[in-house]
Amino acid sequence: MQTQLTLTQEIEINDGLDKFLLEEILLIVQNSDILALVSYWGHQKLKIDEADEQFFKRVFLSINALIKANALKRNYGRIENILINEIEKDPSIKKSNIDILFNKVDALVLAEGFFSQIKSALDLLAQSLKPIFGIEFHTWERKKELSGQRIVDALSNNLNKDLKQHALPLINLINIHSKYLTKIIIHRDSSIHYGKLTKVQGFRYSVSHKKVIPPLILINKGESAYLHDYLNEVLKYIADFIQEFIITLLSNLLPDMKIAKRIDNTWGWVTNGVKSKK
Repeated sequence: MQTQLTLTQEIEINDGLDKFLLEEILLIVQNSDILALVSYWGHQKLKIDEADEQFFKRVFLSINALIKANALKRNYGRIENILINEIEKDPSIKKSNIDILFNKVDALVLAEGFFSQIKSALDLLAQSLKPIFGIEFHTWERKKELSGQRIVDALSNNLNKDLKQHALPLINLINIHSKYLTKIIIHRDSSIHYGKLTKVQGFRYSVSHKKVIPPLILINKGESAYLHDYLNEVLKYIADFIQEFIITLLSNLLPDMKIAKRIDNTWGWVTNGVKSKK
């Protein structure tokens, strides 16, 4: 029987953020040494097989969701400029003496998709904890209005003494970021539950400024930002958080061993402050 040839295609790198996601996050776990540790850990601590495959798959899918979010952000930026030019040619603005709002679905649906992919990335990150701690999470769960609080509670209350000591740095990390993450997830929830981003103002033609103002998003009471700028901010924040999440998780499985960049720019171990030269 002939062996079937299977072709695989790498994810295309379109900008610096894609490069960061693939080379500064995904390569942390796309590493035989690190996956070997996860496999050993799963077998020794939880008596499960293929912990490395389960862990890698969830992290890969989480990064893939961020790649999609980044594509949606880029497409939003392109269409925002196109729509501003269209509105500036709209005859209605020449006759108006009051500001006019334009609800451009083609742009706002991209923003809604962006926040959905961000939430998917966090959900998949939560699922990556099962082969490490043996607790199954389906989503980045909220409790008492804080995103990720159910994960914190489960890791704090449902692990034995041995496993809990390895989880404490991760618990602290989630607690530090939970308020900001909650602000982000609220936008995704509004598009799911109300069919639109409720805190976003569409394109506005300003009579006093004689120009079109791009969409604004309400972040907190009294705090707003241009939607395009906020998408950039959110994506960078989530990418940095996921990288820190993975490094914190893996760096606390073995004593005195941390994840860091090797001399050749690949990811590996730091033992007692000395980087592996491999």
